[in-house]
Amino acid sequence: MCIGSTELLAEAWEDGGARVGRLSDGRVVSLAFLPEARSGDVVLLHLGVPVEVLPPTPTDPEGVAA
Repeated sequence: MCIGSTELLAEAWEDGGARVGRLSDGRVVSLAFLPEARSGDVVLLHLGVPVEVLPPTPTDPEGVAA
């Protein structure tokens, strides 16, 4: 069984040739697996390591009556 979580990538930068980022909870993580990740992306974490950039989800799904 795999347990993952999602987190917002608050910022991303280069540090000594390596891509790193800060998550919205303040953790600094390696972006080695996600060179395309940008600030504002939602990432899937596996054991605290970002492994996938998730597609944006609509905040107001079609067909849902308010």
